[in-house]
Amino acid sequence: MRRFGNVPVPDARKPSDLKRLWRETRAALDSGMSLIVFAEGKRTLDGRMGEFEDGVSEWRCSSAIPSCQSAQRDHLNLNRKDRWWLHPSNIVVHIHDTIETAGLKKMEFQP
Repeated sequence: MRRFGNVPVPDARKPSDLKRLWRETRAALDSGMSLIVFAEGKRTLDGRMGEFEDGVSEWRCSSAIPSCQSAQRDHLNLNRKDRWWLHPSNIVVHIHDTIETAGLKKMEFQP
């Protein structure tokens, strides 16, 4: 994943893993790379939006980096959580306006 510029999210929640995640995220952003972060942290079986992980909202507030919300539709059949194969699919992505995050509180990011 790193080879393609991705910042892997650790499965474990150890402090050392999270520090590495923040360090690699900051390095990617400082190098001019844009990142896509899925705030739910996982896929759902039915394709509906799940609860947001706390770390994403906290990071967005503390980093003061402008953020852009997006919404994806029709991706459930591409790669279902309960199957390992991919199906050809059309995915619709809506990109919303940029949000200035400086000074915002965590709850302002929840859907």
